[in-house]
Amino acid sequence: TKVFRRVFSRAAFFFLFSFFCVSSWAMNNESAVVGLLCGAANGVSAIITSHPLDCIKTRMQAERLGVVSGSQKLLGTWGVGRAIVRESGIRGLYRGALPPLFGTALLRSVQFGSYAWGMDVCKQLPAGP
Repeated sequence: TKVFRRVFSRAAFFFLFSFFCVSSWAMNNESAVVGLLCGAANGVSAIITSHPLDCIKTRMQAERLGVVSGSQKLLGTWGVGRAIVRESGIRGLYRGALPPLFGTALLRSVQFGSYAWGMDVCKQLPAGP
């Protein structure tokens, strides 16, 4: 599930980067603020797409260690996912998603914003010899 989660979140990352930051609005309004907004959108979308797999992985690990009692025993990834949805609904897959949601949104917004700011600074530099 680790490889699947990474591939899925990276695919969402590149899709949303192209959607938010390469759109005509962002290209016409190049600034650090646009970078901040695109980064925050990227961080939120990455957590929305990958957190259910993290939740399933954590439940499987807890079950293996004996922390969670055995209704999901030996069900595999899809079985544990279905059990979580059956017990808690779709919201159960996003249990504990708020802290990484804010952290990733902040991290990505700083990354994208500082990159946009750096590009603005580089564009204002005089041409080399």
